[in-house]
Amino acid sequence: MKKFLLLLICCFTLIGLTGCSVQGTWKFEEKTAEVLGFQKTYKIGDKDALGKEITEDYLVIEFNKDGTGTLTQAYVDGSFSFTWTEEDKVITAKGDLVAFEAEKDGSTLIVKFMGETYKLKK
Repeated sequence: MKKFLLLLICCFTLIGLTGCSVQGTWKFEEKTAEVLGFQKTYKIGDKDALGKEITEDYLVIEFNKDGTGTLTQAYVDGSFSFTWTEEDKVITAKGDLVAFEAEKDGSTLIVKFMGETYKLKK
């Protein structure tokens, strides 16, 4: 019985540690943009400024274990590569054509990108 309980505790510990990692693929949940002093929040299913429906693929960020990653935006061909580091809960990503900062808030990734604030989920 003790071995079983120890195994169970180890499994839950590993699951908990896995959930803390920024590594993996994060997909769009919502964004807040400021236009002419007004804030507007867009969510999945809403229409963007161009009248196109927003999906979870509107913004996708992948953080690889080796400190590299990619950012893909809907309506933009290809993806943007970057390297990333995490220090004091702040993720800093820099690439030739993309740079942003992000921070985990529970199971949500808050990303500051191109003057807008995005919320992403795994």
